[in-house]
Amino acid sequence: MRKRKVYKVIEVKSLLDKTPKHEFEAFLHEQSEDGWELHSLVPQNDENGTYCNVAIFVREIEENDEDEQEE
Repeated sequence: MRKRKVYKVIEVKSLLDKTPKHEFEAFLHEQSEDGWELHSLVPQNDENGTYCNVAIFVREIEENDEDEQEE
């Protein structure tokens, strides 16, 4: 068995006031329960400022090596 990382990207609301922050915190807990860890949060900007954020999550999964499958 070998481990590899898998990623997923999700768009989240701007986190400028308390309500979205609390929602995002709850969202992070949900993702954590499914084995996902927040890798990074990238703001998406335009001429008016940040309109959303992109959350990148990562987790490790185990896979069979090709050598093990041949045995």
